[in-house]
Amino acid sequence: MSAGTWWDARYKYRRKLTVSAGSSAVPSTFLAKGTFNLGSLTEKLANRNDVRIVRWNGGTSWTEKNRYIYSDTAWYFAIDNAISSGSSDSNYYLYYGYSGAGSPPADRTKIFVPRKDSNTLSLYYFDSTLNDYAGGQLTPDCDLSSAGCSYSSDAPFYKSIYADGGDEHYLYRNDWSQDAGYWGSSTYPLRTIEFWGKLPQTGNGRQLMNYWRSGASGEWNKFFVEYHDNTMQVWWIHTDNNVYNASSDSSYILHSGWHHYAIVWTGSQMKFYRDGSLYQTVSASYYPKGTNSNNRATIFALFDGSSMTNETQGYLYGLRFSKAVESSFPHGARSSLPTVSVGSEENVFSVLGLGGVI
Repeated sequence: MSAGTWWDARYKYRRKLTVSAGSSAVPSTFLAKGTFNLGSLTEKLANRNDVRIVRWNGGTSWTEKNRYIYSDTAWYFAIDNAISSGSSDSNYYLYYGYSGAGSPPADRTKIFVPRKDSNTLSLYYFDSTLNDYAGGQLTPDCDLSSAGCSYSSDAPFYKSIYADGGDEHYLYRNDWSQDAGYWGSSTYPLRTIEFWGKLPQTGNGRQLMNYWRSGASGEWNKFFVEYHDNTMQVWWIHTDNNVYNASSDSSYILHSGWHHYAIVWTGSQMKFYRDGSLYQTVSASYYPKGTNSNNRATIFALFDGSSMTNETQGYLYGLRFSKAVESSFPHGARSSLPTVSVGSEENVFSVLGLGGVI
């Protein structure tokens, strides 16, 4: 059997999809974005339930992929087969034209990156809510309908949350507290935080920050990444004001676009990953604690560290919390999507020789 054999004869039409890696390899856990106008398809349901993405695995094996249609010209699907740099994968197909199609597989936690796995405590993509896949909610300190803290289409793969204006912006987990066992001891389950971040070049002192506090006058930890005077700086500071990590790298321009960051705690070490690679390891005798004076877990913040009074500007996407000590972030090495080309239309009648009858 060849790739010319039809996946499901109930779907009248298909088009070949070729996913090209370009100069950077595509990892086995990634995604692709199609921009071909689905509205121009010969036959399709109004709700697009019949629009399916399928990969031919060879022989008689086909795999239907999770896909998410944001609009007719922005649709995403899962990539679960690595593509080496300079290569393409032409085994994907776009199927459509089945009037009786039910709901398609469309689990975003199996499409976008980072993805959910058995170690994931919480995961946010920031499309139109601050809910994670399991219903846990982030609480912002600003009105998302205002210009100061809003959703934006400026994201590497989907949408992000954007902070602009005011002194500081925080995201809280009201149900994550010391009492819940998430913070404040060597047995707390959180071990890895990863996210995509972007800081526009609007001045010095723009920072991405994780700020952990336990009570109004309790122990706190700060972790942040800063762009200042054309230098990228990484910090970890404890209540006693000891700086356990302060480094700079003038060759790394933080504001140049989207970057992936991961913070990993193992024992008394903090490891910082940048764009998929280990950047620094630092040791200290403290674990992060994470509740503020209202017993709410402050898990992410954007603020201006140069004066604490200027406007904050920054984007956040794909915020994931894991209970595992992780060391592999292959999706972080690539901040752009592979290209997708769409082939000409084929119909089931001509391919299977059905003479116009199915």
